[in-house]
Amino acid sequence: MNAFNKHIQEGKDFEHEKIGHVPYQELLSYSQLLTGNRPDGWIIGDKEIVLIETKIGENTASNYQIYRHLTGKNGFKISANKINSCKIINLTWIELAKFFDKVKSNNIKDKFLINQLLKYISMTGQKLDFSYITDKKIDEKIDNKIHKEQFSLFLQEFDAELHKQQLSFFRKKRQHSQLWDFYGLRNNQGEISKDPHYTVGFRDKEISIYLTTTKKHITSSNNNDAQNVLFEEKLKEFYDTVMRKCAGSKEKELELSRFFIAQKKYKLLDPQKGAQRGETIDPFTYRIHFSEIKKRIKTITEIILVFSNLGICKQFELGYAIQFFDFSRTREDSLPQLRKSNRYLLMNPDKLIKKFAEFIKETKDIFDVMDN
Repeated sequence: MNAFNKHIQEGKDFEHEKIGHVPYQELLSYSQLLTGNRPDGWIIGDKEIVLIETKIGENTASNYQIYRHLTGKNGFKISANKINSCKIINLTWIELAKFFDKVKSNNIKDKFLINQLLKYISMTGQKLDFSYITDKKIDEKIDNKIHKEQFSLFLQEFDAELHKQQLSFFRKKRQHSQLWDFYGLRNNQGEISKDPHYTVGFRDKEISIYLTTTKKHITSSNNNDAQNVLFEEKLKEFYDTVMRKCAGSKEKELELSRFFIAQKKYKLLDPQKGAQRGETIDPFTYRIHFSEIKKRIKTITEIILVFSNLGICKQFELGYAIQFFDFSRTREDSLPQLRKSNRYLLMNPDKLIKKFAEFIKETKDIFDVMDN
């Protein structure tokens, strides 16, 4: 915090020649720092006073703005030399929602206020909430605006989970005109690798993550090439691991329906010169779920290599998907149901995020083979 006071006293960040290098939001914070601004709200208790500065989406509170709230006349009026004794806690909307979800109160007023807060957080897209999928009627379409907001929030939480598990994959942060983004490793120039990469997508019929690469990373002119052999081995190892984890009960076996292997070829429909985006067609699609492979994984990998060498597919995918069914038909009994199991994951998105992170961790060996 002493740095903030130094900035104010010396005015270093306001030198004319440096302004061009200051991001707009930070420059705005400097302006507010000098001209004064008010926090978004207060909660005043018997012994505690809480100052609230809220941000939505991927916006973050500026340190300078927080400093102004702490020291200014519209804030706590703390003297600059006492700032170091302050403990600042940063909470996301999701963290607040998780906390209030666990609050149990018999007070009618408290319950009403908590429910209204949680409803507000969900409506503004600041809380992961897939009820717009799980509760929709069969003839209703998914609200694309909500889908887009939830997708952006899901990616933020997924980023945090990858960081927590020390998985060194970074998001490209592409424009979400289409609801997918990809994760790769950073090269020496700081760029995120495109091939291979992991794709996270929110489709009309499923939420998925898949490891994808172009066919050049799994094929060669010689089918006995060591690269092909290693790819087959690693794919079989992963398949065997999944099969072992899912053995033992009908409930666990449902998980096999979520894993898939696919090959695709897609191209622009009626392409125009220089066109990068547009409507596409899929002249070739091959997709098989783990639940259908049984003991034929070696045959499946051979088929993948044949299709790749024939040149009729553009990319390979190894994925995990939570499909959207008509959840209104979920039976309330104890029998294993994929419909019910998928609904449970969608109603507990923190568990789904961990599933996606686990998928990356368990397929990293295959990624490394592709990346060589």
